Amino acid sequence: MASSDKTNSIRIWSVSSKKPLLEFKGHTNEIPGLAWSPDGRNIASASLDTTIRIWDAQSGRPTAQLEGHTRGATSVSYSSDGLLLASQGLDGTVRIWRCDTWEQIATIPVKRSHFWPPGVEFHPSKPILATSSSEGTVEIWEFDVKALLRQSTTPHAAHYSNAKAVLVGNTSMGKSGLGLVLAGRKFRATESTHGRHVWSLKNETATLAEGITCIRETLLWDFAGQAGYRLLHQLHFHDIAVALVLFDSRSETEPFSGVPYWAQALNEATHGIPLKKFLVASRSDRGGPKVSKERINEVLTRYGFDGYFETSAKRGTGVADLRSAILRAIEWDKLPRVSTNELFLATRNFLIDRKKKGLAIATEAELLADFRQKRSKNDVTTEVFATCLGGLESTGLVRRLAFGQQVLLQPELLDAYCGWMAFAARDQPDGLGFIREHDALGGNFPMDEDRPLAGKTEEKVVLLATTHEVVSRNIAYRQETEQGTMLVFPSELNTELSDYPGGYSLAVAFQFRGPISAIYATLAVTFINSRAFKKKSLFKNAALFEGTRKQVCGFAVEYPDKTDDALGRLTVFFERDTVKDVRLLFLRFVNQQLERLALAGTVRRERIYHCDACSYTVPPNIVKLRIERKETTVICAGCVAHMPIDDLAEKSELGDKQLDELNAQVEAERARQTRLTILDERRREKEFHVFLCHNWKDKPVVNQLADKLLEQGILAWVDEKGILAGDRFPKKLESAIDQAGALAVIIGPQGMGRWQEMEYHAALQRSIEDRDEEGRSRLRLIPVLLPGVGPKPELPPFLRGLHMIDLRKEGPENREQVRKLVEAITTKQDLF
Repeated sequence: MASSDKTNSIRIWSVSSKKPLLEFKGHTNEIPGLAWSPDGRNIASASLDTTIRIWDAQSGRPTAQLEGHTRGATSVSYSSDGLLLASQGLDGTVRIWRCDTWEQIATIPVKRSHFWPPGVEFHPSKPILATSSSEGTVEIWEFDVKALLRQSTTPHAAHYSNAKAVLVGNTSMGKSGLGLVLAGRKFRATESTHGRHVWSLKNETATLAEGITCIRETLLWDFAGQAGYRLLHQLHFHDIAVALVLFDSRSETEPFSGVPYWAQALNEATHGIPLKKFLVASRSDRGGPKVSKERINEVLTRYGFDGYFETSAKRGTGVADLRSAILRAIEWDKLPRVSTNELFLATRNFLIDRKKKGLAIATEAELLADFRQKRSKNDVTTEVFATCLGGLESTGLVRRLAFGQQVLLQPELLDAYCGWMAFAARDQPDGLGFIREHDALGGNFPMDEDRPLAGKTEEKVVLLATTHEVVSRNIAYRQETEQGTMLVFPSELNTELSDYPGGYSLAVAFQFRGPISAIYATLAVTFINSRAFKKKSLFKNAALFEGTRKQVCGFAVEYPDKTDDALGRLTVFFERDTVKDVRLLFLRFVNQQLERLALAGTVRRERIYHCDACSYTVPPNIVKLRIERKETTVICAGCVAHMPIDDLAEKSELGDKQLDELNAQVEAERARQTRLTILDERRREKEFHVFLCHNWKDKPVVNQLADKLLEQGILAWVDEKGILAGDRFPKKLESAIDQAGALAVIIGPQGMGRWQEMEYHAALQRSIEDRDEEGRSRLRLIPVLLPGVGPKPELPPFLRGLHMIDLRKEGPENREQVRKLVEAITTKQDLF
């Protein structure tokens, strides 16, 4: 049995045990449709990311990706003989694909439905296809399968495969220099870089067994080595074919620092893709490796490396052999092949060409206009261009920014600027790990002088995008102070908590593997964004919070094995007499976040029995003996106090309703802070979140509501200047509604005004007609009731069926209604 969920994953289940056997990942949006091939070997998936993917059901390996839909794909179905696959999407088409070459051989236009989920299904035994249409109707299609398969290959078909090779290792290993020469460029000495680079190693055209040609490109990704980047890197650890792990062969004490982490992180991220790992000694021109061959062979075997290379980028030693090994190691037949059309491929190539030529930032409209000008055919639509742009974004090669409708063609720049900001925070004189948000946005902090965007207007955009990035990724948090807003980086604080403060008792230790400093920072920011726990104080290695009863809860991180920087230990401690419910909530939240952030399956819990009276910690082996003897307490060797044996460690992994509520709080605050980082830019660009459609008589109350929304990072159009007499529907209002993603229909004691009704009816028409690529209305209508409205307000018919935001309530209930309004404004509606 197969299933999909909103995590963009597919799971294969055992019917007998009702447990998942495999999990497939690769889609970047929801997966409404799945279909088994008749022989049970493959699964086809239809995703709202517009693509169809084919998966090997035994290994979970993706074998093909089909491109053609310009809006979300919702349904797939195999013909009974397994020769054809049909897909239906929100673009109003059904597409027929042949299953041997995965080329599209037919397109059927169908009426696009806004209110019914588009579905497609082949007859169990006959060449008949059923498709859903608008208003719930079903259309039946007959096929001549032999005639379809006999027709010559469509001239517009195109195929390509990408192989990703990655270059990883700790900082100052010479990765960038090696990456340059591997990509065929001239060696130059580089400082420790703060970003990532993407280079093309090889581009060729191959003829496949099916007689079709396929473009094959090998890309080399060079990742920065600083520990703080590791969580960001994991976002790009997908579809890797070859990995080069560099180590410091000159070190006699810890030459393999970082190797355990990179090896395990790479293995975890492959998700069924065949991966070859090579251990690489860099800078071997400086005397060669200081470690013995025996120790190198031990590392090769222990971490599953497929080869070992000694290189010198400066002299060129070993570079040609390593490059040849990379290209030989790629198993193209086991990598997913993308089947697309000439237009999609040309659009993709255009965007990649602009990226290779160094273009950093452009609006989507500018890129589209440039492409249309250079293409002889006038066949590229906005939908096709947006689809191809989204496909490249899913691979990490470009990034659409959250403001200004701009596209960052060099998203690797974000890593560099993020690093410069973090280092500026680290160098803050008081060691408090912060940088002023004003300085961050203005570039008033040390950066590399030879950076590509130095002195250019585009740098302001990248600085804003970087600020948005560090807050949205929980790398830093925004702190309002008397001196202005600060960006605080917990991992960059210099003051350490040398020992646990007196009066605190240790409770549970979590051992895990992963990017320790990045996990600590993310965990600290996550707690800061919660309402259940208030920040008390932060250190470089510890964070203290106050629970609902002002009792202190905290955690501290350490490296238990100095030779293994991927192994971490996080100890949770509490103030004496902290109530059990608070302890459990804190522990469960820590456990949940560690399970999410650490390498999969590496989190282990250990109960600590720490005497409150004399601060003695009972050794684990003594605790184990007491439990084996079925004793109910452990005894402190210092003061002979008895501590009851409990299941606090085991209970820390359990979820509950409180935990779900805490996660919702954290996400809401993170989203609020993220919106605040770009609020000024949205105001400058007049990119409103919501249009407040109201009666002018309610203007004072509506202005107060707009101020409350502003505190949440929501920019509202209020129409301060009013409407001129004789204007039927002013252009400025029309433009504002176009910009806003939502329209709040505000009902006050006076009911709806004349101009308000005109605004509402115009917006209603647009909400019905204008749909996005996923079939959702681009304009969401939200009814809002103001104080003074009676128990049975007069509402237009369409609004009566929508959920109301009731601001007639006061105090906490009013704040909760404002929160729900923010949620309604910022959250997309359900698909159908």
